[in-house]
Amino acid sequence: MSFGLQFKMVPGQVISQAFYQERPLPKTFLDKARKKDPEAFRFLHEGYISSLENGSFNKAIGSRANDLLEWVKKQKEAKQMIREAELHKKGVEKQWNGLKEKLLPWIEELSGFQLPDFSLPVYVLHPKQRAGHYIANPPRIYWATGDKWKNYSSVYMCHEIMHFLTEKPGHNVRHAVLHAIIELATDNEIRIRLNKAPRKYTLEGHVELKVLREKCYPHWKKYLEKKTYRNILELAAHCSEKVKKK
Repeated sequence: MSFGLQFKMVPGQVISQAFYQERPLPKTFLDKARKKDPEAFRFLHEGYISSLENGSFNKAIGSRANDLLEWVKKQKEAKQMIREAELHKKGVEKQWNGLKEKLLPWIEELSGFQLPDFSLPVYVLHPKQRAGHYIANPPRIYWATGDKWKNYSSVYMCHEIMHFLTEKPGHNVRHAVLHAIIELATDNEIRIRLNKAPRKYTLEGHVELKVLREKCYPHWKKYLEKKTYRNILELAAHCSEKVKKK
């Protein structure tokens, strides 16, 4: 056994996300579903997936929500959305499988951690939906976004795998600093290597982490050139001290 990603598309997840984000199902269709059972619709709209995962819902409303989901699945609008989500899943999986032999060694090199023997699930949603995050318990990735630039999905699989490798209990690291360093490692360094882009960091990543990325960048550059720390957790701990507010 070795490390790998297991790509899945679960229709119920895609549909419930459409209620939650109100995309990509047409508003007229959502209005129709809302009228069919307003309380069940509100339950779906307010976070069905998270409620199912932590069991924090009234079983009666949960049953009605499932009934509403089953009705939605049979409608042509939902069937089209599920077909598109399945095509997206296949595209993300194909891209990753074509690049993983190159990407996995880079992840180990840049993170300083060895990938374990583990199959990490990736739940792919519709490309017009918004999702791109790692959840630790149990370990899994949610992904929706279509490619914004060349090999976008695969670069962000590397990003989420970095979270999988580094979200360890007891480390003395500010999460935002670690996240900024993961963006330097994947959204920037791996993107540049993979796409043979000019060796110039654009400091790609979340807008709210821009200042932290800029502050961490000189430390990241030294880590990249001289391997000043054993892994990015140690680097992040160092940066947490250097960039913390006075």
